[in-house]
Amino acid sequence: MPTTQYFTFAEETEKMLVMLTALVFNIILLIAIYVFNSDKKKDSHTGWFRNLVMSVAMGSILTILAGYARNTQFWMSYPKFSLLLVLLEYAFNLILTYSFAKYMEVIAFSDLERKKKHFLTLRLVNLVFLTVTLLFILGVFIAKVPNAVGTSKESISVSTATRLYIGFAVDLYFLVYAIVMFAVRNKTFDKRAKITTVAGLIVTIAGIMIEIWNKTHIVMNYPGAVLGLYIFYFGIENSDYKNLSVAMSELVEAKRHAEEANTAKSDFLANMSHEIRTPINAILGMNEMIIRESKDDDTLLCAKNIESAGHSLLSIINDILDFSKIESGKIDFVNAPYKLSSVLNDVVNMTNIRAKEKKLEFETYVNENLPDELYGDEMRIRKIMVNLLGNAVKYTKSGYVKLCVDGTRRDDVIDLEIKVEDTGIGIRPEDMDKVFSRFNRAADNEVRNIEGTGLGLTITKSLTEIMGGSISVDSTYGEGSVFTAVIPQRVCSEDVIGDFRERFKESIKEKSSRESIIAPNAKLLVVDDNIVNLMVVKGLLKNTQMRVATAESGKDALKALANEKFDLIFLDQRMPELSGTETLRRMKRIPGFDTPVICLTADAVLGAKESYLNEGFDGYLSKPIETAQMNDVLKEFLPKTLIRVETD
Repeated sequence: MPTTQYFTFAEETEKMLVMLTALVFNIILLIAIYVFNSDKKKDSHTGWFRNLVMSVAMGSILTILAGYARNTQFWMSYPKFSLLLVLLEYAFNLILTYSFAKYMEVIAFSDLERKKKHFLTLRLVNLVFLTVTLLFILGVFIAKVPNAVGTSKESISVSTATRLYIGFAVDLYFLVYAIVMFAVRNKTFDKRAKITTVAGLIVTIAGIMIEIWNKTHIVMNYPGAVLGLYIFYFGIENSDYKNLSVAMSELVEAKRHAEEANTAKSDFLANMSHEIRTPINAILGMNEMIIRESKDDDTLLCAKNIESAGHSLLSIINDILDFSKIESGKIDFVNAPYKLSSVLNDVVNMTNIRAKEKKLEFETYVNENLPDELYGDEMRIRKIMVNLLGNAVKYTKSGYVKLCVDGTRRDDVIDLEIKVEDTGIGIRPEDMDKVFSRFNRAADNEVRNIEGTGLGLTITKSLTEIMGGSISVDSTYGEGSVFTAVIPQRVCSEDVIGDFRERFKESIKEKSSRESIIAPNAKLLVVDDNIVNLMVVKGLLKNTQMRVATAESGKDALKALANEKFDLIFLDQRMPELSGTETLRRMKRIPGFDTPVICLTADAVLGAKESYLNEGFDGYLSKPIETAQMNDVLKEFLPKTLIRVETD
């Protein structure tokens, strides 16, 4: 009489809990599959994620069934079917690890990268490895079926060596492959994807390893894989993150295009600067000759108007170019010791002339105790002062413009305070927050005809802030404005600036008499591919009585140097065949060459001078050429024995 096997309540409860645990995980998996399949976005790693989900779902179901067969009397009744379940469990473990490896591969590498020859070879090896192992499992099943008679559990078991191969070695290979895929390309992952992948790798691999090693109970089988799926889904695969990733990619691409467009704009403006300045050089240069030589009052009046309009056009071009340089982030600062009194002298002299033309009073106050020798970018300090003073003169019809320069000492640094006050039109309260905005112009009818780009204050604010300073404005509409810029500068010497007003009066007396450079024995070579520019330079140098030779290319200049020695060279930068920089390099290779070379160029963007000096030029002269600047160059670089300075 057959005996009936009874299970204790504890055993029944344990088995029930085991089944319920497995069932809950399967329900979760099915929900995950449903949710994921509702995502309409399709791509390569979406497909492999689905495969991974399906292999986890099928593997967990087979684990439940195989565990049931191993731990109950089911194997005695259906030994061959039980053997099939056990081997299918191994097969789906294998498919799971293969799918996981493929999933890591496709999220780490693009489809284009995976089509490369070495990658195709690696993928083929993996596929062959999977296929051979699955065929081996099938072979094990075919070999063991005749012996599966149900007399013992061993009839549906596999050998330890077989289990190590199909349940450990191959799985381990695919897991290592997945880790390598991530390790090789982890730098291409964004922060969220990187954290998600690391967490997903840990829990997924942990779950799979538990499945490989633990074949006695199924309570802990697959939870790691399930948790890993959830991490990957909510961290990488869900539509919200994909949309965010697409948006971020589009933003990165848009940023790249914007930077390229900005660079193209800057290059275009730099080129246009050269092209515009070249004809302006001819216009203003020849106009200067008319002013020098004409005695007709009407002609002189027209020439003066041409000069004024030309300089206004130059000012507009300079503002646009300076702003473009700042906006592109390519502005360079050249810090060096400089004399504050020298900067103030130039700025005040320039502003004084403009103020007199508009019959405005121009007042200055400079703290006598300010240190005179500072360390910073002299050109940018001068630019800030010129912009603030020029803006004040431009928008003031009557009254005064006042410049106050003071400072607050902090050890070896002084916060240089530049304050410009005017009695101009002032600023409406509603426009105060727009004062430093680019291209901003007041809408008042009374200023619509005033020339300007609306960039001066924007440039001033940018330069001030880049140098670590600040700028503010206080204004009453209809009464005037006060602009205050504070810029930190390092103190180089304790020598003070002294009485600037007296110093300025002396400089005015000196400047009131016009200087003329006379150098009849000096020889100058002017190199420029534009014949009109050559005519302009020769015309401007006519009164110097210098012997001026010309060359229309770098090659012609080198030929001239082979036959004659010059005291000074004016060399244009942008020329066909040989640029000015390349011509200079070849000049310096000539044995015994020691002639000063001045860069004569229409490139006048911020930083151009420093750039050319770094290339090896001894000096810099921008087009259109100003007589005073050219005289300064002649005085500095011609041998002192060849020149004399005469005053009118």
